[in-house]
Amino acid sequence: MAVTEGSPAEAANIRKGDVILEVEGRKVTSPTVFAELVQENINKGMLILKVMRHGKIVTAGVPLH
Repeated sequence: MAVTEGSPAEAANIRKGDVILEVEGRKVTSPTVFAELVQENINKGMLILKVMRHGKIVTAGVPLH
């Protein structure tokens, strides 16, 4: 899936090919779970994600406003 130009994901340096493993410390097992976790945390100023990138786990902060 592509990262939309100007999106919070782009601001957090999320890249095409990254696999999101966790949102706020909770495992992401499907796109539906990812969407639910984002909605549960939408009032925070930033989401912390764990992402697999080229075989390495990185942490990314995604601004929500």
